[in-house]
Amino acid sequence: MERCGVDESAFVEVANVPVGQSSTVVSGLAVSALYDFRVRARNRFGTSESATVAGWTPTDERGSNLLARAKASASSIQEGASGGEAAAANDGRMDTRWTSAEGQTKNQWLVFEFAEPVRLCAVVINQDTKKARIAKYRIQLWVNDAWKDSYQGNDMPEVALCRFDPTTTAKVRVSIEQTNNGTPTIMEVLAFAAGGEPGK
Repeated sequence: MERCGVDESAFVEVANVPVGQSSTVVSGLAVSALYDFRVRARNRFGTSESATVAGWTPTDERGSNLLARAKASASSIQEGASGGEAAAANDGRMDTRWTSAEGQTKNQWLVFEFAEPVRLCAVVINQDTKKARIAKYRIQLWVNDAWKDSYQGNDMPEVALCRFDPTTTAKVRVSIEQTNNGTPTIMEVLAFAAGGEPGK
């Protein structure tokens, strides 16, 4: 088992798992930090390598999501949507959601504002794709009194991991440029600190 942190340039071995064992414990991880993990299997013929899987370490009962403490606002809100208001996208629940106003399928956004600047390296978006899928989007950070594009994507999956260079910011904007059909619906947005040190 190997892992690589967001501030690290290479994978390092963290556990040697014997044949037949299906799980292991990894120690020495920073709190509120994002890591990539992979498995490398070895036998007499050589070494094979698995795909990488991202994971993050928690700091409290709500996990390491820094947006849990942020103030949310939105370009528009659909009346009668489950959860309704923008805050449904960072309330820590998957049974509530933000949906833009009926017919608003382009140039919609969610903004999350922190009480004080934090240093971020990734944003995770959980969207509901049953009626529409976000086709083009950007993650923007408030830097030097202006919005800076930090990540751009197309055809957002149900869970999108958006990684970028560690950046200190006071606000995060999820900018939805268009969907493939219908209004965008986001169940939860999370943001993670660089280096396992929120706000530094």
